Amino acid sequence: MKPLSESYAEPLSGKIKHVVLLLHGYGASGKDLISLSSFWQPYLPDTLFIAPNALDFWEGSIVQGQGYQWFPLPDLSPDTLLEGMESALPAFHRYVDEVLTRYQLQEEQLALVGFSQGAMMVLAVALSRSRTVAGVVAYSGALVYPETKPITSRPPVLLVHGDKDDVVPIFYLDISEKELRKRGVPVTPLICHNIGHEIDNRGLQTGGAFLRQQLMSSDPKIIRQSGGKK
Repeated sequence: MKPLSESYAEPLSGKIKHVVLLLHGYGASGKDLISLSSFWQPYLPDTLFIAPNALDFWEGSIVQGQGYQWFPLPDLSPDTLLEGMESALPAFHRYVDEVLTRYQLQEEQLALVGFSQGAMMVLAVALSRSRTVAGVVAYSGALVYPETKPITSRPPVLLVHGDKDDVVPIFYLDISEKELRKRGVPVTPLICHNIGHEIDNRGLQTGGAFLRQQLMSSDPKIIRQSGGKK
């Protein structure tokens, strides 16, 4: 697999006990999402934040401009989403494995955060890992996971969505919550009122508290000094 390019925010303490992976939305980049780390570093001073760029770069599609995509989106039909997710999952599983090996960490020391298409990715990846990550925060996304495919891991999930979202409508939160609960995944929904396809302060604060709770409940076996990326 070609290495993903990444943006970083080093832990305030200088020691890596946890890693949070931040997955951008369709047409964005890791640089767009790494800014979230500045809100959460006080909650998680021993945490390294990494925001990778997706492998695919495109110029114009269902949205204006250009950027990265985790998988193509010629439309938002269920079949398109499922096909795209199935094609993207294997490479991202390998990337997660590489990050854990790079920093000598275990799944319980890793949390996944995603926005929009990135939220779809983190949910699907987390539910199909062989070992359970500490937690998942999905902003303005949806669960894209075949009903017939077994769930192999059930990490705590926080779903955050604006009720004025006109890109990924709010009804996706209800559908995702019901499906996760039906399949035994612990899930907490948060509806942000008068918010569109974006993350507001309430969503940031709730996400930070959730990440702290889930990551601090782990028992890190290895602490290494930060500095080198490899």
